[in-house]
Amino acid sequence: MRRRLLVTVAAAGVAALGCGDGGGGTTGTGGTGGGAGGSDSCASNASCGGNIVGTWTIVQGCNIRTTLAPTACADRTYTASDQTVTGTFVFRADGTATRMVRTTGTITLFSPPACLASAMETCADVDASFKSLVQSGSSYTAASCADNGGTCVCTLMFDTTSNVSATYTTSGSIVTITSNGDNSIASSASTTGEPPAVIVLTRQ
Repeated sequence: MRRRLLVTVAAAGVAALGCGDGGGGTTGTGGTGGGAGGSDSCASNASCGGNIVGTWTIVQGCNIRTTLAPTACADRTYTASDQTVTGTFVFRADGTATRMVRTTGTITLFSPPACLASAMETCADVDASFKSLVQSGSSYTAASCADNGGTCVCTLMFDTTSNVSATYTTSGSIVTITSNGDNSIASSASTTGEPPAVIVLTRQ
């Protein structure tokens, strides 16, 4: 039987909430959003403990958020879509862990006329600026902008890879992964009331 492990991604670390036999679906509690496997839900009500030593493959990601740097215009908004998460978590018997995660997707940004005016730029200027982000070594793989009734709508495709070495501890069915002594292996938790990001793993 294939066991599954569900982890929530939060500022304090990665908490493993459960496991399963692979036939009954995922375990623990989850949020919503796109992810590997094409499903929008990581929710279930089963949980259990067990030895997590080994290599685990990501099979699903839910509520995966993409963070953009703050912009000069507060009215500029963005959405993230078509996000896919792949990779592995490796837990070793000596208490060390490795996380290798690749995230791809699309970001759509909306700059209303007020933002363009305050920056004294046109949509063509924004298009040139975003296209300059697509270069060797960048996480952006494609970019384009077009005027839509005065609002500049830009689409950026991204492909990021994260390789992190860490240590981990277990307490019952809870696993905390710590990187550089400050739990920084995990992404920042939501401050807007959204559920945390959730990743579902299956043992290789």
